[in-house]
Amino acid sequence: MKTVIRSLVCLFSASLLLTAGEVEMPRGFVSKKDYEAAKKTALAEKKPIAVILTEIKTDCPICEATSNAMIKSLRNRVVWVHVAPKEGYDGLPKAVDEKFRSAQVYPFFAIVDPESGEVLAFTHQKDYSADDRKALKGVKEAVRDYAKANK
Repeated sequence: MKTVIRSLVCLFSASLLLTAGEVEMPRGFVSKKDYEAAKKTALAEKKPIAVILTEIKTDCPICEATSNAMIKSLRNRVVWVHVAPKEGYDGLPKAVDEKFRSAQVYPFFAIVDPESGEVLAFTHQKDYSADDRKALKGVKEAVRDYAKANK
């Protein structure tokens, strides 16, 4: 009987570890297909665009933690555009497309100037895992610098 109970407890514990998590997307985020609308909003609000390529529902706890940390660090200081990995990069500015294609692992994050389409900062899960403070600092600085230049 003890063996059965231990087995059930182990199975239950393992199922908790394997349960899919969910990235907490910020209020007002739009999908890639609405990039042009996000661009207009960003220009009107004088904010950069944050393009995030990630799965919203994921079974990767590292991906979930990375995405949530990046979102939490920027919240409403940017206009958010979500790209699902299966969607591809068509419709995004060329500079974003190039950065995303060069990275080998997602989630990816790009801070984009809404007027020029220039990538102001870029990071991904490997950067965050190597040094989370450094990865967040570069992105936050790009957002802060954009805000100062566009008052």
